[in-house]
Amino acid sequence: MTFYTHVNRGIIDRNRKRHENAPPITIKRGKTGKATQAFEVELPAGSRMIYSPHEPILPCGARLVIVSETEPKVIA
Repeated sequence: MTFYTHVNRGIIDRNRKRHENAPPITIKRGKTGKATQAFEVELPAGSRMIYSPHEPILPCGARLVIVSETEPKVIA
């Protein structure tokens, strides 16, 4: 199974504007799997970072993701 980790810019903007504290890091199992939110994650060895400037990598619109074959460990 492939895991995709990315930072949700919308949550970062909302946290800043509304003085909220929602976790901005998203981990997805597969491209459309259930998302886990986190503040800090430990990435597994062998993870790759991929950038696609002209076309989203994930259905949510993410263009920069970290791809791993093992699930990243949620620290907080």
